[in-house]
Amino acid sequence: MLRRSEVGTAPLTSCAQLRGFDLLCLGSTDAALHLYSVGRGQTVQSLPAGGSVAALALGEAGLLCCSAAGARLHRLVPSGLSAYGDQLSLPAALPPGSGLASAALHPGLPLAAAGALDGGVVLWDLRSGGPPVRTWRHPGGASVSGVAFSAGGVVSCSLA
Repeated sequence: MLRRSEVGTAPLTSCAQLRGFDLLCLGSTDAALHLYSVGRGQTVQSLPAGGSVAALALGEAGLLCCSAAGARLHRLVPSGLSAYGDQLSLPAALPPGSGLASAALHPGLPLAAAGALDGGVVLWDLRSGGPPVRTWRHPGGASVSGVAFSAGGVVSCSLA
């Protein structure tokens, strides 16, 4: 059970456990990531998220944080997550007003995916760190509430 966190009054939107650590990464509407130590019962680090955190995904590549502003990949370091200077910003190339709603990291390949509020799906190659290598748009425009990878690299989505 979580003890009290100093995240403040901002609602929590997402959570991911950092494997090998007693840390939880908490996303919230205050545009920050908060690392919460379960053992200490307190927040030990806060990092800017670039916007209200919509989704978190954890994988070998690090922690993918998606917000209305786009996506950032935080590298895992011995103390938890990398600081701002060691992040990979991933441009989403989404139309204005559409934010990212879901996130996934491939378990074995350097790929990241995110689903958007306007029905779009974005795929990045993390080796390049550049613009998306592929984008799709659901013709109905329903929000993509979940994205996931199969072992072969196929992206699957759920619509809201």
